[in-house]
Amino acid sequence: MARANFSKVEDSLKQGLEEFGIEKLLEVTDKESDRIEQERRSGQLAILIQYELKSLYRHGFNLYTLLHIDKKELKKFINNPSLMTKDDKEKLIDIKKKIDVFREEKKDELRSDEDVVTEERYRHKHKKINVRENWLPLK
Repeated sequence: MARANFSKVEDSLKQGLEEFGIEKLLEVTDKESDRIEQERRSGQLAILIQYELKSLYRHGFNLYTLLHIDKKELKKFINNPSLMTKDDKEKLIDIKKKIDVFREEKKDELRSDEDVVTEERYRHKHKKINVRENWLPLK
């Protein structure tokens, strides 16, 4: 009886297992990259909210108190977005929506960016050295 040559079968089996392993690895890394992408988006949303709050504060609106936002909690989300839960993400999205609604309501009262820049340039140009710009607290 002639001997059967199984080298081709072994090679095809080896190749199939390698492809299966590669597909499995790709699935795992896709899930991991999706999680990382979601964390990055959440962190970017927190940074965007902080930027908009600062911008509106420069225009004279303190939304931290109006919308009951905790600065420490927002900084915690910015520094480590992986600690965010789904409830926190929904809360951030709600805050963003409230800020957008507030911007639409106060659109006429907000100064344009050019006005703010010219005002800051004027203040900087006429600023005295080592002079406080605000009142000293009474003791």
